[in-house]
Amino acid sequence: MNTYFETVIELSSFSYYFYISLSLLALLFYKKMKAIYDSKILKITKIKYNFVIGVVLIYVCMNLIKTYQVSQLKNEIANKNIELVEGMIEGYISEKIASREESFIINNVKFEYNDVATPKYFFANRKRSEGVISNGRFVKVSYFVDGKTKNIVKVEAKQ
Repeated sequence: MNTYFETVIELSSFSYYFYISLSLLALLFYKKMKAIYDSKILKITKIKYNFVIGVVLIYVCMNLIKTYQVSQLKNEIANKNIELVEGMIEGYISEKIASREESFIINNVKFEYNDVATPKYFFANRKRSEGVISNGRFVKVSYFVDGKTKNIVKVEAKQ
């Protein structure tokens, strides 16, 4: 069996510290940086310093939120009960409307996903042209249940 897909979430604490440090520096040295900006850069760009600081702080906040959400997801996955099912794929259906929805069954366990709505950390057969998910193919699927959703974290297939 070869691993075809596996959830990997790489997250370093460096990103937290970088964004927090950037925010603190922008606030601590606000007056000094404003004076330098107004004397040298404002003449060229005609963009007010407060606008630039606002954009930087919004960017930093958005990245902090994203980093926090990814770390929460990583912790959730680590704490979930990962289940494994293996067998032949049956009942594979692929429908393309605005996005592609697919479903298949392995040993009476039904999987459904959408290539747009499914978070990038979970399997959604985005490399569909490789044909790994097809009727009659023997695969091992590792997943966890979150409400009504089965999030696939690993797919192994025979070559």
